[in-house]
Amino acid sequence: MTVRVVIAAVLATALVAAALPAVDAGRERASDTHLRGEVDELERSAAALLEREETAWTESNAPQRTVTVRIPERGWWRAGVDFLAIRAPPDGSARGRVTYKVDGRRERVCTLDLAMRPRNGPIDIRRAGEHDLRLRLVRDDGNRTVVVDRPRV
Repeated sequence: MTVRVVIAAVLATALVAAALPAVDAGRERASDTHLRGEVDELERSAAALLEREETAWTESNAPQRTVTVRIPERGWWRAGVDFLAIRAPPDGSARGRVTYKVDGRRERVCTLDLAMRPRNGPIDIRRAGEHDLRLRLVRDDGNRTVVVDRPRV
């Protein structure tokens, strides 16, 4: 009887150990898919601003939209997010760039198909939860550009 209990415990432990890498990969994939959706929503909102609005003479009168970015919490179904950042375009480009990192893995870079940049240096989001971002349409060196910042509360 005791031998059966020991064998059952050993088999259960082996099954859990074999399943953990698959569970971890699934959690990472779920968080990655969620963040990619958030980046797509940010890009869609910026594109709508560029398509439907005209730039104003002053930045304070610029047409704007607010987008809420949701960063998932670490849990059974999702891996933790180290950061999501909106960075300035690389030299020679106007295309927006969003980077993020899930659970200590490699950093992922999303290059957007439109002119977008943060207002004053990179916007770095490191906490789980909802974060509001303000998108404003401005003229930057004669080109229509979406500028991103955090709205004042």
